[in-house]
Amino acid sequence: MKLNKAMLDSYGRHLLGAVIAGVAAIGALTGKSPVDFASGDWWAVANSVWVAIVPVAMRFFNSKDPAFGKVAESVAKEVGKKINAKSRPSKKAVK
Repeated sequence: MKLNKAMLDSYGRHLLGAVIAGVAAIGALTGKSPVDFASGDWWAVANSVWVAIVPVAMRFFNSKDPAFGKVAESVAKEVGKKINAKSRPSKKAVK
């Protein structure tokens, strides 16, 4: 399993969102602020670590996903070639 920067960035975003959602949900249910959470409340928030990996794993195992899937490297190479071709200066004479 090859990890790339885009995959790790995606996991980080999902983890942050899941932790914030967990803290907000427990705070709304118990009426406590995060400072007053008990250890059981924090264990529930800790479940965010494994929950956040689910969408990233789904994209990784999707063979047609252009960012994380099996075709990601070939798509990245093609896009890189097109970007490099467009960034080259044209050979037209400047008047």
